[in-house]
Amino acid sequence: MSYQGESRGLSLRVRLMGLVGLAVAAVLVVAGSALWLSYKQMYEDRIASLRMVVETAHGVATALDRDVKAGKLSQDEAFGRFAATIHGMRYGANGAEYIFVTDFNAMVRINPGQPAREGKSSYDSKDANGVYFTREMVNLARTKGDGVVEYAFPRAGETKPSSKVSYAKGFAPWQIMIATGVYTDDLRTLFLEHAWTVLAVVGLFAVPVLLAVGWT
Repeated sequence: MSYQGESRGLSLRVRLMGLVGLAVAAVLVVAGSALWLSYKQMYEDRIASLRMVVETAHGVATALDRDVKAGKLSQDEAFGRFAATIHGMRYGANGAEYIFVTDFNAMVRINPGQPAREGKSSYDSKDANGVYFTREMVNLARTKGDGVVEYAFPRAGETKPSSKVSYAKGFAPWQIMIATGVYTDDLRTLFLEHAWTVLAVVGLFAVPVLLAVGWT
């Protein structure tokens, strides 16, 4: 084969390899975008479920407050009934999730998961990254009405912090914040598992093609 023929053959192989590389890159971009959108949707679904739980508790407080304003209940009686209701509103797998309530000074008023915390301040509570999570939730509930806070917190019986997100909503008549949270580290794990699966599938397709083109 002449030098010119070899040059044309090499040029063709380079172009083919380039096309395969572009195709692989395009597939990765599309798959990566789809995975990210799926992750965001699952995350937003978690927030929506938290909002629904808190809105239910908020509705209970609103109804009891109407009875207070109507003179049917005292403030203490209404809050007592509210606390009893919140303590019974466990949800999630095996009732592991719960609603917690603080006042606008971050004093814990209701905490079914850690009853010993009730009556104690959570103002200075912070996670391993220095996030004052209760302080941030209270600030959102007091100034904006509601909001979401991301932080790290150990699961029950564990010491290693896991990613968590909480939704908080204020109830101004009683100067309290009503909130609940859920762990999100499983979403990240799921995202990474799917990402590695996509890379493996693309690799199984691309590597043999590139090798075939290179030996052509």
